[in-house]
Amino acid sequence: MADQAIHLGPFVLTEPLGEGGMGEVWEATHVLINKRVALKMLVPRADGTLSVERSERLLREAQAAAHINHPHIVEITDYGHTPTGQPFIAMEFLEGLTLKDFITRNGAIEYRRAVHLLTQMAQALAAAHAKGVIHRDLKPDNVFVLARGPAPDFIKIIDFGIAKLTMLDPDARSFTKTGLVYGTPAFMSPEQGNGEKIDARTDIYALGCIAYQILTGEAPFSGK
Repeated sequence: MADQAIHLGPFVLTEPLGEGGMGEVWEATHVLINKRVALKMLVPRADGTLSVERSERLLREAQAAAHINHPHIVEITDYGHTPTGQPFIAMEFLEGLTLKDFITRNGAIEYRRAVHLLTQMAQALAAAHAKGVIHRDLKPDNVFVLARGPAPDFIKIIDFGIAKLTMLDPDARSFTKTGLVYGTPAFMSPEQGNGEKIDARTDIYALGCIAYQILTGEAPFSGK
């Protein structure tokens, strides 16, 4: 499919960038303004139906990032549905490496450079928390390192699909089903792993785990 353009409203999908639990991510162009974007689209299940929970998560990702509106958080530019009802979000196209790939390529990062990376992540989290948004899945896969103009090592945090938006549901423990735990174990705070009520500190815990990996080149925990 990569050699044939696919039209989706004002967007032309040109290259698949990846596939994950939430769906597919494509490189696309908004033809009216000639702007390149990354388009994340939810795909149907094997029986042809769409997951209501994943649809909610995609909408939540758009709401969270748009609500924060910070230079170190990926910009969401559009939300909509395909003619067949598949929800999608369009976001700024990021040319760079995930922090995971960045560490794999460079190994342990020199202290001053590490501080530069971590400071940007902390600034983004501070902005998110001030707006009542808790990421809940901060990890090297969800951080991009870009070269943006004269600013090397420019950070963008992505994927707010399981974020908790306290400005929308201040009393809710989670928008997911009771008893289910979402996140990535190696970067998950103990209270999150136990399914307990969480707050901004769970993101700070994850940032500490990322700091360890940046400075040592190894994840803080290796057990299953």
